[in-house]
Amino acid sequence: MAAVSSSSYKGEESDRVAALLMELLVGTSNSASSSSSTSAANESAATIPLLQSTLPLAALQLHRDIRKACVSALILMRNKGAVPPLRLLQSFFQLMAVVPDKNLRESLYHHIVNDIRNINKNGKKDEKLNRTIQSFFHRIVAASANESTAGADDSPTDYAAKRAVQMICDLYRRNVWNDERSVHILATAAASPNASVASRALRFFLNIEEAMALDKQNSETNEWEGIDNINLHLHSKKTKGKQRLIEKQIRNRKKKQNAREHGIIANREDKGVEASKKLFPAIELLHDPQGLVETILKRVKSSGSNTYKFEVKMLMLNFVTRVVGNHELILLPLYPLLQRYMGGHQRDVTAILAYSVQSCHQYVPPEEIY
Repeated sequence: MAAVSSSSYKGEESDRVAALLMELLVGTSNSASSSSSTSAANESAATIPLLQSTLPLAALQLHRDIRKACVSALILMRNKGAVPPLRLLQSFFQLMAVVPDKNLRESLYHHIVNDIRNINKNGKKDEKLNRTIQSFFHRIVAASANESTAGADDSPTDYAAKRAVQMICDLYRRNVWNDERSVHILATAAASPNASVASRALRFFLNIEEAMALDKQNSETNEWEGIDNINLHLHSKKTKGKQRLIEKQIRNRKKKQNAREHGIIANREDKGVEASKKLFPAIELLHDPQGLVETILKRVKSSGSNTYKFEVKMLMLNFVTRVVGNHELILLPLYPLLQRYMGGHQRDVTAILAYSVQSCHQYVPPEEIY
């Protein structure tokens, strides 16, 4: 009932209703900061405060059904255009970080992702709003990296950083945010001491191209299956209109089949060495690859046996060697470290050998390898 009635408010009345709902959800301090600006144009990343580690007692003791109704009302008001997106962003991230409600967290996550997709749909991107939201995400990830210590338990800021990284990965995969700013945020997350935040970012850089290629292949397959299935009207009355429709579908199928065959032939052709270096566009967009791999390699070397799991260290080594090979960087301490992991008793020694191969390029001194 609250969600239905709130959609009819406009202007100053909608601001009061939104401020009241956010005060119920996250307390007075956050609602006051949210209501200080009345439009998205007046808001910036500096006006959105960082996340707090807790909420007022009244907000924490709010019944989950009432909390869900308030969130639904705010989402509906946002979908109706009655509330600017930045007014909800900080409050919803605060709820995701502090309130341990799985269903609520999933609902908030999907709303934020879909809201950003709707802002950028049909090729109409609001660059100013995108920069502000990305700036907010970067502040969360940077705050988590500054506050976290290796091996420590996750704080609310760490959970918010994990969600921010997951959102950016999802938006990049959907070709909504595939620019340098998004890659810079994920690079900051990759250098985080928190293992969960860093692992999400590292898996993005290592697997995003394969995931996007799989999405494209599935889309083309579904499109081809839709065109390949032609309704010949074998069990219905034959008319001239139906016959024209069948002939049109057959022409479209032949055109699509020819384009598909040409695409397969083009993909099989050798595109040369320079094209092979562009296999990882996200890694190509890194602003400071040398500084990033040095930071991660230093963390791998200085961490104890109980600081990071072996799988996380393997992720770090895979990422470092791929960036070194892709950008042709000189990172001499990397090769002695790889040799330490090449013993006969070592786990995943074949993966270490593969990492060593992908880290080699023409500028590496031969004496470092042999």
